[in-house]
Amino acid sequence: MAVPAHLITFMGKREIKFSLGTADPDLARIRFQGENAKLERLWHEHLNGRQHVMLSQRQISALAGEFYREMVAAHRDDPGHPLHWELVLKQDREKIGRRVPLIRRKIHMRMTFSSLARHVDMHVDIQSIIQGHAGDKVASDYGDAWIETAYREIMKIPKYDLK
Repeated sequence: MAVPAHLITFMGKREIKFSLGTADPDLARIRFQGENAKLERLWHEHLNGRQHVMLSQRQISALAGEFYREMVAAHRDDPGHPLHWELVLKQDREKIGRRVPLIRRKIHMRMTFSSLARHVDMHVDIQSIIQGHAGDKVASDYGDAWIETAYREIMKIPKYDLK
């Protein structure tokens, strides 16, 4: 990936190379998009001096409430026909689907979880239990998969960054 000319000094090189760790073109495309987004965020923060923000569930709910109140206020006197809003929702779903098809979204969520699980040193057996994977060893079938253990490990994962 070529580094933009105005960022070469910041990056210390003209080109960035890294392995995506797969020969599957679809999976490679998904992984590349993730790595590209990280670089774009890094460059944006360097140029603008801003850091991305981590939001708690409470903050996300508060923002959703503000959005809801603004939409109700804007359309209170003339909300329009229900079919119009159904069309708007359909178009939004199609836009999201074109960006990341459903099968890729599912793969992306699993990959993101796997990456975060490794980041917090989650034991691979617990990770497999959470993801519903069958164990690759006979011993994987021994013992119980306690929900409390899975919950404790999930809670080690940092809150998801929305930017």
